[in-house]
Amino acid sequence: MRESDSVAVYFVRVMTHALRQQPARLAAVLREAGIDPALLDQPRARVPGSAFAALWLIQIRELQDEFFQLDSRGMPPGPLP
Repeated sequence: MRESDSVAVYFVRVMTHALRQQPARLAAVLREAGIDPALLDQPRARVPGSAFAALWLIQIRELQDEFFQLDSRGMPPGPLP
């Protein structure tokens, strides 16, 4: 990944949808990934690709779901059986 790679904050908002009702937890997860929580309120903002990749892994760990609770069935972390 190039240092200049970035991702629209829209995708961060979608990925973190399951934590919307837990603002303190959401903020902690974003900070752990190196993302300023205030960026969620800036529709045209972008986040570094490396921070988005970190958030991806943190979300899987936090939610125990590789689909980020965006699917009714979910997908537990780890390899498929």
